[in-house]
Amino acid sequence: MPETFVIKIKHGGLGDHLFHSHLPRIAKQSGGFKRVLISNLSEYRHLDYRRLVWEANPYIDGFTDEDAPFPGFSSVPEGTNLLDHIMIMRGLDDGKRFHEPEIHFKPERIDSLAGATVYDPNYISDVGNLETEHVERYFARKKITPDFMLQPREKGAPVRRHGALIETKKLEHYCSVIASAKRFICLTSGGATLAAALGIPVVALWGPGQWTMFHHSPLHNYVNVNPITFRQRCQTRLNRYSQALKRRADGVVKKYLNK
Repeated sequence: MPETFVIKIKHGGLGDHLFHSHLPRIAKQSGGFKRVLISNLSEYRHLDYRRLVWEANPYIDGFTDEDAPFPGFSSVPEGTNLLDHIMIMRGLDDGKRFHEPEIHFKPERIDSLAGATVYDPNYISDVGNLETEHVERYFARKKITPDFMLQPREKGAPVRRHGALIETKKLEHYCSVIASAKRFICLTSGGATLAAALGIPVVALWGPGQWTMFHHSPLHNYVNVNPITFRQRCQTRLNRYSQALKRRADGVVKKYLNK
């Protein structure tokens, strides 16, 4: 058995790295490996991820130019979560299920956020069919007005009613915001996964079309803010049935004309 376990992360998002963050500990504690290395072929959307997720991890022994397998899949077996499935596909198994991501960093508390509701409207990867109007309707139903909202970026669902804006320039500051807020609301993206790594329960918003395997943490309340109604489901099925009938009729006509 090889003594070194190598991890490579593709796609480069914060969540992508955190989905593998439990592997170094398990590789050493349960897998019998003496060394764990991160492949330099890994992708990073921001170098903060390398510093905070990997360089600060006490189970990591360094970095290597060696390649490594990267599990690819679109669903996970019942009774497991995304992190469990990655563990098993990499040939490890500590016998536990519903793993949380791991980060070896203790954020400083921000006193001004101690009693606050903070909303992060930003995302990079897909969060499903979710727009500002869906979030605002959810906030109105729940009588939520965020005391603070993170500065909107290129992709997001910023709401119109909110308190002061917060701009986070480093990942460590973002960790402090999550850990300090009384209630943190975000989209089901990297922020939700980071909160799970910090052990902070959040409300994570999503929309139809997002793979449910990304709803991986038992800590969180995952909320579909754009649920498809019964009428919409019926209309979708009717449209599919009508399209199938039309294709069949077109096929019959074409076959008749070709005789």
